Amino acid sequence: LHGAGATPDPMASLVYRVHPVPKAMREFIFDFGSLSTSTEELYVQSMVGQQLGMGTTMEHRVVTSLICASQSYVRKVDEEESSVSLRDVKRTLELTQWFLYNVVMQQDHSTSEMGAAVILALAHVYWYRLSSTEHRTNYWTALRECQSASRGLDRRWSELFKPGVFEAVVSKAQMFFCDNMEVGEGIALNEALTENLFVVIVCLLNRIPVFVIGKPGSSKTLAMQVIASNLQGKQSPHAFWHSFPSVYVFQYQCSPMSSSASILAQFEMAKRYQAHAHDSVTVLLLDEVGLAEHSPDMPLKCLHGMLVDPPVAIVGLSNWVLDPAKMNRAVLLHRTEPSETDIQLTGQHIIGPLSAEGGGKLTRSASGGRGQLAPWLGPLAAAYHQVYTKQLGRDFVGMRDYYNLVKLLAAELQSSGSVDLQPELLTFALCRNFGGKPEALSVWIEIFHKTCFGLPPPASLPSVRDLIRANLDHD
Repeated sequence: LHGAGATPDPMASLVYRVHPVPKAMREFIFDFGSLSTSTEELYVQSMVGQQLGMGTTMEHRVVTSLICASQSYVRKVDEEESSVSLRDVKRTLELTQWFLYNVVMQQDHSTSEMGAAVILALAHVYWYRLSSTEHRTNYWTALRECQSASRGLDRRWSELFKPGVFEAVVSKAQMFFCDNMEVGEGIALNEALTENLFVVIVCLLNRIPVFVIGKPGSSKTLAMQVIASNLQGKQSPHAFWHSFPSVYVFQYQCSPMSSSASILAQFEMAKRYQAHAHDSVTVLLLDEVGLAEHSPDMPLKCLHGMLVDPPVAIVGLSNWVLDPAKMNRAVLLHRTEPSETDIQLTGQHIIGPLSAEGGGKLTRSASGGRGQLAPWLGPLAAAYHQVYTKQLGRDFVGMRDYYNLVKLLAAELQSSGSVDLQPELLTFALCRNFGGKPEALSVWIEIFHKTCFGLPPPASLPSVRDLIRANLDHD
């Protein structure tokens, strides 16, 4: 369906997929335009005053300034006027109150508690939707330009606008939840999984629809599995979650064959379950929701009504962003590219617990040859990060290929009893996990060998027959 020989999609670059308006309807078309910046600011100011009754007038002024700056920044980045709306303002204010009483007041903060809650809400609605690290960094910079609006407030508000404080508030809140998660052996609580868990949990508890967008291997499905296994009410494995409702998931696997009727049927089933479920949050999980966009019946139009104040929690997982009409009705978490540090951390968890021995060298705490891979995780992560981020066109190598590379290297070192990683073994593992494009593979092998050994790659590569045999014989 999506191979190199597939028919080009003429609508692939369009924001919306719609049919032409019938001629008989054209006289009823009206262009309502959009709110001007000054008018939108008046709406935001009014909404802040009504929903944040616990704050002072000066605090309301700061919150209004931060929200308006957020709206403006996201529109500038997305180059789309409809990417944000007053729905996002409403969600921000609702989450501000939730964060204040359920997270911020449970922690010690040197900054204003109200301010910390506002930053968490803004991060949830605006910051997590940004798809690059650069845009995320620039977002906090844009908010710090609103510091002048905080003049006249106490010192704790001024502390909030210092460099690094916004980021620290968000990180502390993330770990407030994630430190109490049982994620299982071999699973790294890296940046991707931490953000996925935090954003989805908050949305589930508030019944706010959320879409998690990211490439394959960015822990989207894993996050849902971890949440379902941890949030089990009084039977939760960790005492922290005993006071939270249990989560029950109704999953719907989307495809190009999906229909509105089948999605609505699963939605109604989830609603009926929620009506009789006490101390439980029912979740409608739309897996690979982007695939349904390829259906000629446009089944996702039924989401427009489902996403407005739904009686159940709704989570959509996709490899690409849907159109603004749907994204605007939900919180959006857009996965950024993994950093070298994150890739290395994931590799450490794959090979097992690490301990520091003489000279601070990291080794595997368990016995066996797998410990010999630990010192190579840094160079491997650096090489893979270069390969992953420099791919041209559609991604061919994904994070799961790296996970399997590390697992294969660790298993081979352990079974062979080798004392160190050899160039031949790395070449074999790369051919087995990254093979498929001969010209690209030769470039990737060269990058790995130069980064790990400082040497050129070997002249000959394993034969396809040897690779297939090794794959079939692998336990």
